[in-house]
Amino acid sequence: MAGGARLVAILALVAVSACGGDSVADTCEQAGLLENARARVERAVTTLEQTSQLELEEATLDIVDRLALLREVAPRDLRSPLGVLLAAYGQLTVSLGNIGWSPTLAANDAAVQTARRAFTDQSVATANSTLAEWVEAQCGREQSAIDPAFAASGSTLPMPEMSEEPSRDADEGSSVNESELQAIGYIIGETYGVALEASDAECVARTLGVTFGEASDVTLGDTEFFAEVEKVFASCGVTTPPTTTPPMTTPDN
Repeated sequence: MAGGARLVAILALVAVSACGGDSVADTCEQAGLLENARARVERAVTTLEQTSQLELEEATLDIVDRLALLREVAPRDLRSPLGVLLAAYGQLTVSLGNIGWSPTLAANDAAVQTARRAFTDQSVATANSTLAEWVEAQCGREQSAIDPAFAASGSTLPMPEMSEEPSRDADEGSSVNESELQAIGYIIGETYGVALEASDAECVARTLGVTFGEASDVTLGDTEFFAEVEKVFASCGVTTPPTTTPPMTTPDN
């Protein structure tokens, strides 16, 4: 299936999946794999002139996959920082997917620069620090700092503020907060060319999560999946219809 639809499915599934595991060993294992994935995507993005189109696509999709897997097994106190990182890397992946993963276009694309700039946001820095401190304390392993060259200058959408107050709900571990849903919704909206308001973004993410929460979208073709997205946007009262207009790009070697 296409990268854009695949990303939306991942984010929607994460939005409603049970979060908060209890296995330190599993979390440490996934954190190590995430560290490798982060190094790979940083290398691909910071050396675009040496990166192939295939490597850029695989590296960015891989880190979204790794974040999703880590979030499934990680303890509850890591859920919010992982949600922030998922939103940041998701925004980057969407922007690259929209230009066909072309390293040549990525070097000067405004949306890619905007997505890279998000990694200088304080919320992202805090999320990375929180994860690194947990890994060092629980796994006995120090994580490397983000490559400063990975972030690019430019404006960016503000990253959502994640509440650090503990929930009083008994089923907290199986839900996500409004800010996380909004972050996921913003990414979905950007994928389909629509700038969503906070309430609409939350509705879109939540509704897509319910739609695909029990099954993967792998049985749907791109056209069928997009039809479901159109229904969700309409049901959430979004007046601007989603669109799919893949850019015309040529493969980079």
